[in-house]
Amino acid sequence: SFLEFRSPDSFAVLHLENDQQSLILVKSLDAVAADLSTPENIQQALSSHLSKLEFFRSTRSYPSTREMAVHQLLDQGCVLSDNSIWEAFNNLLP
Repeated sequence: SFLEFRSPDSFAVLHLENDQQSLILVKSLDAVAADLSTPENIQQALSSHLSKLEFFRSTRSYPSTREMAVHQLLDQGCVLSDNSIWEAFNNLLP
């Protein structure tokens, strides 16, 4: 399954596999020029302000159970996402 989180200065998409979670994070170095809080703003930032964005990738095991991790992420403001979002950002990174 996939989750995402958006704020003015960051966008994260998570791939929640059976035994680990993978994260792609896009961080805005200038939230005024590159606001990442909506899909439209993310698209605008990617097409016009790429130099104001940093990309990170990580993978880790779940601290407890997968179910508990998903529950905590939803409590922190993540929403359901899908494979197409994950693949789009995964293809941007080397």
